[in-house]
Amino acid sequence: MTPVQKQFLKVIVPVHLLFLLFILTLSINTTVLVTFIISYVLIYPLSYNMYHRYWAHHQFDMAPIWQKIFAIMGLFALTGDPIGYSSTHRIHHRYSDTDLDPHSPIHGFWHAFILWMFKPKNDTRQLLNVKDLLKDSFLMWLMKHQNKVIWVILLMAAAISEYVLFGLLMAMITVFFLEMCSNSFLSHWGTHGPYNNYLYSYLSGSSLHVTHHENMMKISKNDPSRLLILIMEKMKIISSIKNIEK
Repeated sequence: MTPVQKQFLKVIVPVHLLFLLFILTLSINTTVLVTFIISYVLIYPLSYNMYHRYWAHHQFDMAPIWQKIFAIMGLFALTGDPIGYSSTHRIHHRYSDTDLDPHSPIHGFWHAFILWMFKPKNDTRQLLNVKDLLKDSFLMWLMKHQNKVIWVILLMAAAISEYVLFGLLMAMITVFFLEMCSNSFLSHWGTHGPYNNYLYSYLSGSSLHVTHHENMMKISKNDPSRLLILIMEKMKIISSIKNIEK
């Protein structure tokens, strides 16, 4: 069983069932909504964006403390740790929309949406894509213990309030479904090929799909999170931004 499959059984399914229980038993109040908004921004436009831009593509540099913070928060997108994500994403770039693309849309909607997670993987090929990340001891630790980290933080949220946990779960599931949809129809339209989806890119803080694939190291003027990246540079969170349009 692959790490992704283990996460599906140990985290993704239980989180969805717990969220369903809350939907049926709790009301959505101000605490839930505020927690949802804050969690969504921290998980998706901020941390998961760093998974893509920093670990998968090294578009800039980042201090170790911020690497750890974003690596942990990005786990709550429920699509793996920085090493697992980067490996899959780099293979996706190399073989985009072909049979070797891990979540290629040529095999149909459901494969691109979620069934790709259960597809047998070539572990050697996966690791060869991330040799640079395997040198990081914290990332290696996080890859091994990511499911435990998620549950510890969920228990901490529950200790604060069941409504805080409810809001966090809502954000996690929203991000998970948006990311799964990005592999299927939000950035691809069946066999007609990829396209730039501005609405999705602004909601997720991700780069425009086609523009990004044309030059994965370039941060263009119309990149939805270009301003965020420049602000983070001013705040000294990131540095040495590579190939950004002025």
